[in-house]
Amino acid sequence: MTTTPNSGDALEAAILARLKERFPTLSVELYPDNPGNYRLKHPKGALLVRYMGSRYGGTRDMGLLVQERRLAVEITIFMRALHGDGGIGEVLEAVRLCLAGFAPEGFGKLRPLGDGFQAEDGGLWRYAVDFETKTTVVEETAPETAPLATKIDFNEGEK
Repeated sequence: MTTTPNSGDALEAAILARLKERFPTLSVELYPDNPGNYRLKHPKGALLVRYMGSRYGGTRDMGLLVQERRLAVEITIFMRALHGDGGIGEVLEAVRLCLAGFAPEGFGKLRPLGDGFQAEDGGLWRYAVDFETKTTVVEETAPETAPLATKIDFNEGEK
């Protein structure tokens, strides 16, 4: 199945690719389907990407429905270290810098919304940073069924 442009899946894929390129020493993956069973296997840490949902703006009727869509995405950061070189604070700032202003194809620039502590369990620290971006929704239309023009003669009727 192909990914629909301007979708949550497309946004996740673009962010995943950017983070994998920028953070080769960490595990970068989609947020797990069953987060309660997630176990960090990487020796340093992981970045988990998750589409959080959308809000829609007012519509503009231009013969077609046109509407602004704001999409939210969360990057969950799992690290074994809290402080120092490679600690979660340093990684959180690096993720923020990496994604703030990044404009995936079909979307506006990502802007950070907030970040913070989520949990600690046996020395495994979890923080998250949230971002938002915009795109435009245009209604799907049926393909034209009328015959296409093959020739236009602007001189017709002139003598």
